[in-house]
Amino acid sequence: MHSTLQKWLNELEEETLIVQSSEINEEARGNMVLFGVPKNCLNEWGQDSLIEFIVGCRDLYRTKCGNTSMQFYSWYDQQSGHLRISAVSTTHNRLPFGCAVVKCELHEIVKGLFADNSRLFSEKGELNVWQSGI
Repeated sequence: MHSTLQKWLNELEEETLIVQSSEINEEARGNMVLFGVPKNCLNEWGQDSLIEFIVGCRDLYRTKCGNTSMQFYSWYDQQSGHLRISAVSTTHNRLPFGCAVVKCELHEIVKGLFADNSRLFSEKGELNVWQSGI
């Protein structure tokens, strides 16, 4: 993993407290972390390193959520230039988006970071989100 991404993961480990709430939006906002992704750093970091970083974030959330079953998810917000991660309890049975969501593979999210078109939305206008149970 690239040293910058490893540093971010280390900071996330020190600072993250998982919020659990019966209100899905409160939980999602409380667990959301945004990472600014400068386009000029992407080639230096590489796709494999970004995948390893996001998987590391998921694994960190898994250890921090205790015995609560949660859904970890990640997406790229091209307008703000942020890679976003969060988690919500599986009891909500959904993710907290106001639009249709399509579950995609992690490499698709990362590939979108390197493309001019981030593939933020599918051809049908659904938000591309990588999800993993934790």
